[in-house]
Amino acid sequence: MPKAFDPEAWLQKAIEVADRQRPRGQINLTSAGIEFGDFEGVQRYAKLLVSCGCVPTTKEDTYDSQLARATMCILLGRRVGLAPEQAVTSIYVVNSRPVIFGDAPLAICRQHPKWIEEHFREYWLVDGKPYSVPGPDGKPRLIAPPPKAFENDSTIAVCETGRQGGAEIVVRSFSIGDAKKAGLFGRNANLYGGYPQRMLMFRARGYCLRDNFGDALKGIGIKELTTMEETERDPEPERESALPEGVLELRDKPVASVADTNGKHEAVAAAVPAPAAENASPAESPKNEPVEPKKKGRKPAREHLGALEFMRKEKNISDNALLQAMVELGIAGESATQLEPLDTLSEDQCKRIVDHLATAATAEMANWK
Repeated sequence: MPKAFDPEAWLQKAIEVADRQRPRGQINLTSAGIEFGDFEGVQRYAKLLVSCGCVPTTKEDTYDSQLARATMCILLGRRVGLAPEQAVTSIYVVNSRPVIFGDAPLAICRQHPKWIEEHFREYWLVDGKPYSVPGPDGKPRLIAPPPKAFENDSTIAVCETGRQGGAEIVVRSFSIGDAKKAGLFGRNANLYGGYPQRMLMFRARGYCLRDNFGDALKGIGIKELTTMEETERDPEPERESALPEGVLELRDKPVASVADTNGKHEAVAAAVPAPAAENASPAESPKNEPVEPKKKGRKPAREHLGALEFMRKEKNISDNALLQAMVELGIAGESATQLEPLDTLSEDQCKRIVDHLATAATAEMANWK
C-alpha cells in the first residue's frame, strides 16, 4: 500500500530544498537598516568595511585579523543594537575581551525600553556642593568646573540614571582622589592629566550604566573602566650586557681559568674578553659596545606578507605563480615543486615577490592594449 501523505515531512523537505537554492551571502537594505541573510553576508559586509578603511588597525594587523575582528564586532553590535558601521568603530578588543568605548554605551542604554531620560543627570561636586552658575532664567545651571578645581582631590564627577520599575535612582561617582589612588595619573597622564573632565565623567558614567543597565550592555565591558595596567605590559628590563648567559660572571676572570684540557669551554673562552693591559692607553683598551637586547612585545608589522596573502586569496594568484616568482627571484630553488608557508619568508622577500608580481601584471596589461 502507498504511504500516507505526511504534510509535516513534505513541508520540511520543501524548506530544505528552498534553503539549498537560496543564494548565499545576501545583504538586504531595509528601512530599519542593513539585514543579513546568513553568516556569509556578514563576512561580505565585513570585507567591504575593511577594504574602505572603516576598521581601526594596529601595527601587527593582517588582512585576515582585520576581517575576523570586523566580523566579530558586527555580530556583537547586533546583540546590543549597534549598526555594523557603528560596531566596527565602537568595539575594541583589549586582552582578548571585546569592550565598548566612547559615547556608545550611553547610546545603547538610551535605547532600552526602561530608560528614563528625566532621571539621567551628570554633574560635578566641588567642595561637597554641586558646581553651578546662574542661568538666563536665574536658576542654577550645572556645568563643568574650571581647570583649577581639578587640582583638588575632592572634586567628584557624578552620574545618575533611573530605570522604570527601579526602587531608586542609581548614583555613581569618581573623584580625582580615586583616579590618583588607581594610578590613572601615572600611565594615563596624557588622558587624565590633559582631559580630566571627560575622563572622570566617563568613569562615573560607565559605572552607573553598567550597574543599572547591565542587561542592555549584555555583559560587554566598557573601555573607560579598563585601566592601563590591564591593557599594557611592562617591557623586559634591559640586561647588563649582551654576552651569552653563563658568561657574565666569568667576564672579569682570565681566559685560562675557564678553559680545560678537554676543550669543553672553548666557546666560553672565546666569548670572554681578555683583561686589558695595565699600561694600555684608553684608545688601545678593548671596548665592549653594549648591544641593545631584544624586548618582549608584539611582533613587528608584516605589511608585505599581508599584501601577499591578500593577492593570493582575493586576486586569484595561484600557488604555481607564486612558486615561479620565487624561483625567478632566487628565493626558492629551481627544483622546488611545492610552495612553503608564506609566514616563513622574511619581510624583504615578501616585498620582492609583491613587486615582481605587480611588474608582471603591469606588463601583461600593456600587452592587452
